Amino acid sequence: MEVNLKDKKHLSDLVFQCGFDNEGSEKVRQVLEQLCPHTKLESLTIEDYGGTKFPNWLEGCSFSNMVSIRLANCKYCSSLPPLGHLPVLKRLYVEGVHFVSHVDREFYGDGSSTIKPFRSLEVLSFKDLPEWQKWFLFEVLKELPPKLDYLFIRGGRIFLQSFAELMTCLAVPGSGVPTALKSLDIRGTFQITTGHYYPSLEDLEIRDDSDSLWPFPLESYPKLKSLVVRESKTLESLFASEESYLM
Repeated sequence: MEVNLKDKKHLSDLVFQCGFDNEGSEKVRQVLEQLCPHTKLESLTIEDYGGTKFPNWLEGCSFSNMVSIRLANCKYCSSLPPLGHLPVLKRLYVEGVHFVSHVDREFYGDGSSTIKPFRSLEVLSFKDLPEWQKWFLFEVLKELPPKLDYLFIRGGRIFLQSFAELMTCLAVPGSGVPTALKSLDIRGTFQITTGHYYPSLEDLEIRDDSDSLWPFPLESYPKLKSLVVRESKTLESLFASEESYLM
């Protein structure tokens, strides 16, 4: 029986829960390919997908009303779909995508566009991407999305350089970096960048798997309300000058 989701114009929230089956991954992909929803969809979840490639309708998507996307346990996909051009996307959750090693320019959409990718994004969460090593964030955007309020990264092996670039981008005045980011939750291998100022962060949670000792200057975070450090064997010190204080 055919299902024509394109005709379901009043459908706003769609969840595809596929079930793992790598041996039949091509069949699963073909089935999902036929379930292309209408372009006014607002929320999409693809969960337990056994295909190696996301459906073409998502990779070439023109969902002008899409506010939330969750890609969960799509283990065998080796790349993320280009979602950066979605104009009103506010929440993006990516978790359990085990074969992705790079988040590169394809993720941000058409690089020829003059419109900045993810211009409405407020929440960005990456979880359980065990092979993730490189984030080509600054080669493409040069800065974080302008409305991003919450960033969560857990379960990757992102190079120290990627994390250092992220923290430096947050800190450099006049770089075009917004002050919207209030919550940052990073769990992996990294080293805090010192000598910078992070004026917007209010909540910071870090779990450090690196082998390098690092200090944490409280005075660099003037609005910090909550600090959680987990499983760090290398935290060298917490310090602040006499002139600084926590709000």
